[in-house]
Amino acid sequence: MVKIQSKKITKEYKKRTYRYTQHLMPFPLVRNEELEPFLKRQLKFKMDTKGDTLSVSLKKESEVKPAENT
Repeated sequence: MVKIQSKKITKEYKKRTYRYTQHLMPFPLVRNEELEPFLKRQLKFKMDTKGDTLSVSLKKESEVKPAENT
């Protein structure tokens, strides 16, 4: 079971103050091995809601291989 955590962020930039909310969803420790290939990678994010169900999908972006000069 997980709980979505919210955190208020305040930043000052050029004499102005900006505020926004950041939402965090920690994953259970027993899933660390499954998460390892996704860490430090660009991921496509998709979120759907149906009734009382929230579905979050994260997908690795396809890696673009550089063209070979022949």
